[in-house]
Amino acid sequence: MPTFDNIYSLHRIFNSHRYPVSEADLCKHLECSRSTLFRAIEALRDRFGAPIENRRGRGYVYAKNGQDFELPGTWFQAEELEALLVMDHLIANLQLGVLDDRLASLRSKLTALLNGSSPKSPGTFPRERFRVLAAHSRRVPSRIFELVAQALIERLRLQFQYRRRSDGAESNRVASPQRLVYYRDHWYLDAWDECKNDLRTFALDRMKEAVIKKERAKDVASRQLDDALMGGYGLFAGPAKAHAKLVFSKERAEWVSEELWHPDQRSRFLKDGCYQLTVPYADSREILGEILRHGPHVLVKSPNSLVLEVREAVEMTLRQYENSR
Repeated sequence: MPTFDNIYSLHRIFNSHRYPVSEADLCKHLECSRSTLFRAIEALRDRFGAPIENRRGRGYVYAKNGQDFELPGTWFQAEELEALLVMDHLIANLQLGVLDDRLASLRSKLTALLNGSSPKSPGTFPRERFRVLAAHSRRVPSRIFELVAQALIERLRLQFQYRRRSDGAESNRVASPQRLVYYRDHWYLDAWDECKNDLRTFALDRMKEAVIKKERAKDVASRQLDDALMGGYGLFAGPAKAHAKLVFSKERAEWVSEELWHPDQRSRFLKDGCYQLTVPYADSREILGEILRHGPHVLVKSPNSLVLEVREAVEMTLRQYENSR
């Protein structure tokens, strides 16, 4: 019997070829026998209504009738389905006022993709069986998002009041927007801070009284943005200044080994079954929180400055509970 991968791969081949593909080439692409190929063609045509034509002596091809055939949403690959569901969730929760009509149109197109367009297997994608959970998300005022997006697209400077999260201090900022970032259920703006003459990342939920200025925004190359803001672990990373060497217990090793903390991380399993992970970082705030999340299942080996920070955070937590007796 043809597998899901056989049918899906066959569909992708037909969708990407305007001319017939021979049996030999199809078998080579699918790495299967002729009998498996024929069963896959039969399943794709009869079960899903694919408009497959057999051009005798030339091979198989999708008939072009003005509309490309697509499999139902349940046949998307995991990565594609995840992307579509997240996009659908984001659009459903943005509520951007003036953009509502455009977003509604975009969401209807996403719905069409999820539902599929097969004439023999129409249906509604069961959204209720999928959940995209937002963890600790913070609401961004619609007007702020609109102005930030407009300034970013039109390449104009943005002036706004910014309230720092650490101590609540407010300051007036003028920035050249570079890119919007959706990270861990929060919106951020990477921008050139005209006041500090440097690159900064601003949380949109901390902005207020935003105004688009007439001055053109300064453009920063994508490579420079990545080097300056993505060198170390976390959102507020900057160029990496140190490497955190972490050792996770056997109980947590398998779990953490499947996570990507940073593109430049180094890792290995130790002889005792523990898992060692080395991650570059510049600002310890976010990686400190990630370490504490694992509690007794992680030990910071280096650098010593990070060891002291973790120890201080744990001791302060203990004192808090001792004082509450």
